[in-house]
Amino acid sequence: MRLSQKQVASLIGRTQQSYQILETKDTSFTKPKTLEKIAKVLDTTVEYLTDTEILPMYQSLTEENKQKALEFIRTLTDSSNISQDN
Repeated sequence: MRLSQKQVASLIGRTQQSYQILETKDTSFTKPKTLEKIAKVLDTTVEYLTDTEILPMYQSLTEENKQKALEFIRTLTDSSNISQDN
């Protein structure tokens, strides 16, 4: 589903201008209800919209698995940095 800013704004009860600000500016001040409306309209999650999708999964891990996850992420980021240098 591809929606314009104007369509999304209308579906969440905002003006196009105020929705555009949400898309392009720091949204840390955005009310949770607004984020929930946007997520519903876009058929996604608040976590995805706010780049916190991985946090609930990480928090549900055991301490041992948290360490494994961190090691894996470090490996991925290290190898990504090496690839970008080449």
